[in-house]
Amino acid sequence: MDKSKLKEIELHDKLSNKYENIRLKNKNGLYYNKIWSEKILDKISKDFNNVLDYGCGTCTFYKYIISKYDNTNYIGTDISFSMINVGKKEFKNINVAVADGEKLPFKNNSFDLIIGRGILHHLINPEKGIKELSRILKGNKQVIFSEPNNNILLSIPRFIAKKTTKHFTKTHKDFKRKELIKLFQSNGFKIRSIENFGYFAFPFGLPDIMPILRLMPFSLFKILIKIDKIISKIPYIKILSWHTIILAEKE
Repeated sequence: MDKSKLKEIELHDKLSNKYENIRLKNKNGLYYNKIWSEKILDKISKDFNNVLDYGCGTCTFYKYIISKYDNTNYIGTDISFSMINVGKKEFKNINVAVADGEKLPFKNNSFDLIIGRGILHHLINPEKGIKELSRILKGNKQVIFSEPNNNILLSIPRFIAKKTTKHFTKTHKDFKRKELIKLFQSNGFKIRSIENFGYFAFPFGLPDIMPILRLMPFSLFKILIKIDKIISKIPYIKILSWHTIILAEKE
């Protein structure tokens, strides 16, 4: 296996403990995960039965998918055994597998929805990952992803975070809007919608990254979320988000 992939596995095996004991127990982190998950699911515009949670991590998406679509056949994959193990402890009968996102163990046309949150930027070769998604997704069905947005305003805090924390590897990247669109379009997808997500509240929804982020009072955090909703509707300003949510359909 590629050395860079091994480093990704090693990193996320180590981070799984922080996810389990900080991100999944911190009030701000739990609340933000709920908002973010529901935001993504609300964008889906086609019926589905078989859903792949691509890069599922600790499987936090699972309960929101099952609660909204109770007859769904859910499968989660992640390259980190330790991350998946956290999810299996939380959800006893969950269907998950350790898998390389650039070489998935599924037959062609296996799924009618693929969801991913913060996964493509971990891949050594995101295009290989997208090609795999196109292979295993049925025709005219959808993928929806939330990925880090590359913009000038956030380049400095991202640089600081990468230098001062142990949450990142050299593989980690972010995508310009046009770059993300091209990535999907060049691999057989039509873009159905694209939306910016996450502003002032976003860092505090990830309290495991830096200890200082855990000091945010919940009442103030909720105010930041309301401010973020206003910002997301302001032309030009709204493009300065932490993430981009993209909905695409296989042609």
